[in-house]
Amino acid sequence: MSALVCVRDGEAELAACLRSLGFCDEIVVVLDRGAEGAREAARRAGAHVVDGIFPLPSQARVAGAEVCTGDWVLEIEPDEQVDRALAWEIRAALQMRPQGDWFEIPIDNYVGETLVRQGWTGALGADRGCVWPGAG
Repeated sequence: MSALVCVRDGEAELAACLRSLGFCDEIVVVLDRGAEGAREAARRAGAHVVDGIFPLPSQARVAGAEVCTGDWVLEIEPDEQVDRALAWEIRAALQMRPQGDWFEIPIDNYVGETLVRQGWTGALGADRGCVWPGAG
């Protein structure tokens, strides 16, 4: 399994993100106009680094995916981390030889202290199970 991290401005959190990906077989970091600090953090983590200027985020993803050698690619943002429980769950799911070509991994998003379910647009409908502060 490969981990893919595309970095444009997430240098500050990148080292912690990369440390959380130790369960992956390889880590690929795409540096879009990357700063030297991000490059050094990626190299310290043993990641394969792809440098470039990518006008669109999708172009950075494609450049990184072309380098990934794993049968599965976990794309993660540089400000995110995979805890031990999720790492175990991912590995267990892949061991069961899944059908299909993608998995949806449920995540919790927080705006301040407020948990936002169903993504950032969760508050747009009453059936989304999310109540924003001040929403009546």
